Amino acid sequence: MKHEEIQASISARLDGEAPLLADDIVAAHLTACPECRDFFQRATALQGALKQPSPTPDLTAQILAQAGPAWRRGPGTRLVIAALARIGLLVHAIFFIIWGVQLLIGSQPDAAVRIAVACALVYGAWRPAILAGLLPFLGSWAMFSTGLEMRNIFLGQANIAALVFLFSSAICAGLAWWFRDYRQDSSWLNANLATT
Repeated sequence: MKHEEIQASISARLDGEAPLLADDIVAAHLTACPECRDFFQRATALQGALKQPSPTPDLTAQILAQAGPAWRRGPGTRLVIAALARIGLLVHAIFFIIWGVQLLIGSQPDAAVRIAVACALVYGAWRPAILAGLLPFLGSWAMFSTGLEMRNIFLGQANIAALVFLFSSAICAGLAWWFRDYRQDSSWLNANLATT
């Protein structure tokens, strides 16, 4: 009988498969053959080592200790950006009202649009979720106005301040909308940090 057949039978038995040879034949061979007996001992030791997973340390405390300061910094930054964006919306609303009143005094038909946008910006500063509907309007207005002002830019008669104002109002509205959920996020975060 060959050693390879005995060792294949031992491996099959340890793996839970049907052995190639009967158990009594393998047992008789193991008592007489030191090479196969050594193979059997090494295979059973390896199988025992593979079945018992090594204990892994609990890294939760270390991860939370490193992540905690970053979590605590996040809501403060979001609050500052949201507050500045909302203040920016209010400042832009004031300038839109001034712009609209100047156009109204001059009997310009665009006065109502400026005053309506000012009202929308004030409402957006109060309820930033509505800014998702206002952003396409502000962005397209700024881009369309840029296209119309190209001729005046080349002639040196452009109203660059109005374009910068339109783009900055769209940026403020975008930031206020992007950071609109800061209260919910920070309250969730504070509740989770309090439990750790």
